[in-house]
Amino acid sequence: MDLILLDESGAVLAASVTARALIGLPRDAVFEGLALPALLGQSHPLLPLVAAAVTSNVETREMTISADNSGQIEQPSLVMSIFRLKDGRKTTGFLLTLREKDQRQRPAERSSETSSPPEQEAWISDAAHHLRSPLHGMNMRLELLSREVADTPAHRHVEKLRSQIQRLDQAVEELLRACGRMN
Repeated sequence: MDLILLDESGAVLAASVTARALIGLPRDAVFEGLALPALLGQSHPLLPLVAAAVTSNVETREMTISADNSGQIEQPSLVMSIFRLKDGRKTTGFLLTLREKDQRQRPAERSSETSSPPEQEAWISDAAHHLRSPLHGMNMRLELLSREVADTPAHRHVEKLRSQIQRLDQAVEELLRACGRMN
C-alpha cells in the first residue's frame, strides 16, 4: 500500500515514490506544498474524492478509480482510501492510501474491513515509523545547514524547510494519536 499525505487544504506534504507513479506524477516532479489539481490536471479521477474530503471532511474507504485520466493509455485501476487526520474536532490533514486493484496484498495490507483493530494500529504505527525516520534525519541535516548559512539569504529557505518538516512530523503524530498509539 502506498501513501500520500495532504495538509488540511489538500496540498501535498509527502508522497511515496510508488504512490506518485500510481497517480501519474513523474519521479522527479516537485510536489511538496502544491495542490493536487496543479499537479495532476483538473480531470484526474482522484480529484473529486479529495475535494469532497477537504470541503466536507468526507472519508472514502476502498474506492476503485481508474488510474488513467487521458483515455488513451490503459492503466490499472486503483483502490484508494482517504482518512481524515484531526486534532480534536479540527481537521489537520488527510492520508490517502493507494494500491493497484489486482495487486496481491500482504496480510498487513488488507482492507480495514478484514483487519482487526490491532492489525490496523500496527500498520499505522509501522507507516508512521517509516515516515518519521527520514523526517528526523532531514531535520538534523537542516539544523547543521542552518548553522552554516546563518548570516546568508539561504538561511530563510532552510528555516522554511525545517518548518515544513515539523508540519509533516506533527501530521504523523496526529495520525498516531488518532489510532491510539504513540511511538
